[in-house]
Amino acid sequence: MAMAVETKTMEVNDADINMVAFFDAEENLVGIQTPEPVDDTGAPIEKVINFLQVFLENEDVTEIIDHVREIKSNFLDFDNQEFMEIIKEIA
Repeated sequence: MAMAVETKTMEVNDADINMVAFFDAEENLVGIQTPEPVDDTGAPIEKVINFLQVFLENEDVTEIIDHVREIKSNFLDFDNQEFMEIIKEIA
């Protein structure tokens, strides 16, 4: 909710409307929306990474990729590419 109140302008990616940068009245970045920056094998998705790099420092983009990769690794087995075995057992 706070981001919605602070947002005055948005920049939407021409190639993918799911990639949006949000700015306040002073044109400060207040948020970014993108699809997941890492695929199910743990590989970075180039178009998402390129969009993030327009607005963020490389080390921040790297940190985001590392965090998403770590979170996804809890649900995906990158070595065997088995999707959420726990969920399969429940269903």
